[in-house]
Amino acid sequence: MKETSPVNQKIFNLPSSNTCGKHLQNWADKAEIHKKVTWHCARHSFGTNLLITGADVRSVSGLLGHSSLVETQKYVRLVESLKEKAVDNLPEIVF
Repeated sequence: MKETSPVNQKIFNLPSSNTCGKHLQNWADKAEIHKKVTWHCARHSFGTNLLITGADVRSVSGLLGHSSLVETQKYVRLVESLKEKAVDNLPEIVF
């Protein structure tokens, strides 16, 4: 019987992708999000929410496992457009 090298050994015993998806959907249901939520969607939401709450781009990039800041810049553009929309929604002040 061939032993696996330490490089190929698992560090954690993780649940299956299907099980993770069920947990994620359960959390979404409890949050009253009545849409199908995938891990891909949750990952984008995680990155976007980090930036909205003030995390720096380099930290978000590292947490998402991006190899460069280029991918993370997409999240920054989204957050900037959300900020612009928020300001645009302010009522006009008449002097």
